[in-house]
Amino acid sequence: MEKAKEKKGLKWGIPDAYVILFGILALMAVLTYLIPAGEFSREEIEGITMVVPDSYQQIASSPASLLDIFLAIQEGMISSAPLIFLVLIIGGSFAVIESTGAIDAMILKTIEKTKNKELLLITVVCILFSIFGALGIIVNAVIAFIPIGIILARSMKLDAMVGVSIIYLGAYAGFNTAFLDPLTTGTAQQIAQLPLFSGIGYRIVIYITILITTIAYIAYYANKIKNDPAKSVLGNTLFRKSKRKIS
Repeated sequence: MEKAKEKKGLKWGIPDAYVILFGILALMAVLTYLIPAGEFSREEIEGITMVVPDSYQQIASSPASLLDIFLAIQEGMISSAPLIFLVLIIGGSFAVIESTGAIDAMILKTIEKTKNKELLLITVVCILFSIFGALGIIVNAVIAFIPIGIILARSMKLDAMVGVSIIYLGAYAGFNTAFLDPLTTGTAQQIAQLPLFSGIGYRIVIYITILITTIAYIAYYANKIKNDPAKSVLGNTLFRKSKRKIS
């Protein structure tokens, strides 16, 4: 009796983030052999290094060696040590809190308390997720909460778009300003040689403006389709089917 031989094909998937970053680093090293070297003149004004306009000139090329590729990782970590430790400590703290289930429990409890109160639900949930977005806690992971928003919206005889909006738009209303996000705002300000989280007052004003506009728009849309389901962007037929399933 002959045994059938199974050929196992190679399965390609998305590489790990570290592999992607190292690949980009290696590519940049290769480009030092292809792109002519050049630089701008710089001057220091009030402790901030500024580029002098129209001062670009080509200089002698010094391509990166194999050793330079690996040294770049170490030198980059040393030069960015304050920000790296800030991100690690804050990220680790939130990871510990999240592992206890406290964040998920708070979100679900908030949704439960505002159930069947459309305007209150939209306002509270948007504010809650916007704060998480502004702190950089729940940006990519926000997708996991969208089904909850959809179920809640349909229980109030609203379409799925309202459920998606209160979760997704709420989170990104905060992430757009990210006034206390060490990963985005903190990194950008360090590169620009600005004090960490400087201009936070202005960012909070913009955050509040965007948040109020977002809440007002979602509430307007929810009220519109509640009065006339035919105005749902998902289509009248689809919306009627979802209402029949709920009833």
